[in-house]
Amino acid sequence: MKAIFYTIPVLAGILGGCQSTNLYTESGTGTVIFPFEIESEARFPCRKIGFELHKRNTETDEKIPYGYHEFFISNGDTIGQVDALEPGVYEFNEFQCYARPGRIFSSGRYFSTPTFVKFTVIEEKFSLSKFSLKGSANYDTSGNSSFRVSFIYSTKDVNQHTYESLQNMELPAGWTVANP
Repeated sequence: MKAIFYTIPVLAGILGGCQSTNLYTESGTGTVIFPFEIESEARFPCRKIGFELHKRNTETDEKIPYGYHEFFISNGDTIGQVDALEPGVYEFNEFQCYARPGRIFSSGRYFSTPTFVKFTVIEEKFSLSKFSLKGSANYDTSGNSSFRVSFIYSTKDVNQHTYESLQNMELPAGWTVANP
């Protein structure tokens, strides 16, 4: 049976902020939310997604390294979040998919994929990215699998559903959701 994940759990405890049990907030910072659109007949092969983030200096257009960030993927997860970011414009040009325990990709424990993701972080807001993490995995009767994973522009329906679901949650005091 194929499962499609892109609904937001009602309980904040299910949402993982850098994989904590709550939506993480820190005064003076913001958080970006990436919706997941994952179709898989079993556990998705990527255990976590990581990327080297750069902050864009809007005056000089210079890219400033901002560290390595990651989020984990479990069956049933519907978002990934990167939190405690200073307000500003960020981007990354490549991401890594790390294998689940016991799994090896042809390239080893992880592989890198080029992409271009850009987003804006607003102080004390959960900013919904215009990009979703899209993935699909298929398994045959002999146990072999094939899968795809990429960041794509989110559909209007996915963004609207994620935005409404986050709006219906009890958010930390003073924080709101910014729609893309």
